[in-house]
Amino acid sequence: MRARIGLLILAVATTLLAPISQKAFAFSGYASAPLSVTATAIAGGVRVGWSAPTDVDTGVTGYRVEYSTSGTSGSWTLSTTTSSSTYSYDIPGLSQVATYVRVAATTAAGTGTYGYPWTKIYGTTSLQRDSSGYVIYEAGYGVGGSDPYTTKSSAAFSRIRYRLDATISSVAYYAEADAYEWPTGTNTDSRGGYDPTVSSLMIPSNNSPYTYFVQANVSDLNVYSNNSNVTKGKGLSGRLEIWPRNYATAVNGLSPSGNGSNYDYDDTWDVSGAYGSFQIHDMTNYKPVFAWNRSEYGATAEVGFGANTGTNPDWTFCADGGVRGSCPLPSYFRIQIFINEPVTPLADATPPTVTRIDAKSLIKNGDTISVQSNEQGTVYLVRNSISVTNAASIAGAAANTKSSVSISSAGVTTTLTTSGLLDGTYNLYAVDLLNNVSSAIVSTVRLDSTAPTVSTYAVNAAGTAITLTMGETVTLASFASGAYTLSDSGSVLSVSSASVSGLVVTLNLSRSIPANAYVTFAYAPSLVGATGRWIDAAGNELAAISLRNITNNSTTPISVSLTVPEPVSKGSSITITAIVSVAGKVTFLIAGKRIPGCLNKTASGTTPITVTCTMKTALSSFQTFKAILIPTLGSYPTTSAQVERFITKRTNTR
Repeated sequence: MRARIGLLILAVATTLLAPISQKAFAFSGYASAPLSVTATAIAGGVRVGWSAPTDVDTGVTGYRVEYSTSGTSGSWTLSTTTSSSTYSYDIPGLSQVATYVRVAATTAAGTGTYGYPWTKIYGTTSLQRDSSGYVIYEAGYGVGGSDPYTTKSSAAFSRIRYRLDATISSVAYYAEADAYEWPTGTNTDSRGGYDPTVSSLMIPSNNSPYTYFVQANVSDLNVYSNNSNVTKGKGLSGRLEIWPRNYATAVNGLSPSGNGSNYDYDDTWDVSGAYGSFQIHDMTNYKPVFAWNRSEYGATAEVGFGANTGTNPDWTFCADGGVRGSCPLPSYFRIQIFINEPVTPLADATPPTVTRIDAKSLIKNGDTISVQSNEQGTVYLVRNSISVTNAASIAGAAANTKSSVSISSAGVTTTLTTSGLLDGTYNLYAVDLLNNVSSAIVSTVRLDSTAPTVSTYAVNAAGTAITLTMGETVTLASFASGAYTLSDSGSVLSVSSASVSGLVVTLNLSRSIPANAYVTFAYAPSLVGATGRWIDAAGNELAAISLRNITNNSTTPISVSLTVPEPVSKGSSITITAIVSVAGKVTFLIAGKRIPGCLNKTASGTTPITVTCTMKTALSSFQTFKAILIPTLGSYPTTSAQVERFITKRTNTR
């Protein structure tokens, strides 16, 4: 118990004290917490604002914005990282659940100290309580009916921030510390310890109902100060010793324990007296951050930063001077207490808007389209056979009927890639982070991943081309003869050119083939570049065609026509003409006998081919003229034509 008789015991015990070792823990390049962090509820999220930290050993490279529904250690989710020049961000996609936020600056050293939106709940500029033992609070930050003590009595919070400002010997100092609230049930001593609430955080008075006793360990203690006696640090261990009564040096059971012979970070408080303790301890370095002792009415208060160099590290009895150290009375003093309140996002039932950026109307698997959404979330391409009524209906659709892409930034063009989808027409939707679904862009694209096929193979009537009838329209960027392998009844030929009209592909042959003969045909697109392949409108390639026999089923025979002048006179010179449809040899006859000089005359060149025979007739009366074509290709039949003419007698005398 704090009693003056204890001073003698304290003096004797002084010689038994061992020095407390201190662990150096500076920011080492890390930034202090961003300032003025704010959190404002918006539809479906929280708008976070902040300003740059003041204590930065190296340049700020950016900021981390995080959120949590409990605000406890290990529960935080990264929402975004921003540039070093960005000081606001809207966290989207949050349901109507109270949400905590925090922001930290990053430097080359790593993530700095987190800053939180702080709500001030208590404050005083009076070093002593009044004559009735009550704390003299600042206006608006005490225990009045309109103060946070009343209006926020049931407020949730997860962290507490304490700040001391004091002007000592004409120098203005400050120190502040924030940490997670002490865990429920860990406040020591059965005589009146309290769990963290807005009420139990008050600066305690020694009169009911404002008498609270706090002695508890806290975690993730962040310390700032302009006093060199205070060790700055982030993520430290801490301890609170806050009560309005007397206290003694005996340890009180918290770990790590203190020195039972002096006043430090582990004393035992009593329910009597009015001495008072308001101490925030850095347990990583085993010293106070700041202390405000002896707040009883009419006493000389004790205020100090860091550790006292006298007998008692926590500045107890420092106002007495001597071996207990020295703590001049501040000319200005202020204690403030803050909490980090969560904010509840507003309801968001507004659907997003989805936009197509490209103009593609036909694609195949593996192709992409460009999309935008005015909100973060997901854009879906959904087959129009799926009935979309909400986000769940999209999620429940089969994998081969939908494709999606995450939208990480609103209004930014994003690439959606298709893969493994069924052929068909697809609608486009956007779903925001709260599962609101946009109106559809109906039939925005048709997906065709089926390779074109050939339904019929034929040789044209003239025997000069192969025709392939396709199941759909195809195109050819450039002709490449190397894709085709052909032979005509064993004789090699080639494709000289190609064209397409509607569904019909025409492969023009280097020479004609006979009726009833067959062509052996194959198509190997792998032998040529991509531009030499047949593709459909979606870009699917015609698959390779193995050897096929295509018969020329044309009913058009090889033709030979014969023209003989009329009238014809015996002994007169005439020219007879044969027109043939294929190359070969033509022999002319009269009366069944070959005409001299008109044997095996060559028929070549572009068809139809004209072959002539000039002769003098030696006969009269009716005679038969004949032209016989023997085609060059053995597979063509010999074909002939004949004409009868009456040959008149000679009209002139010899």
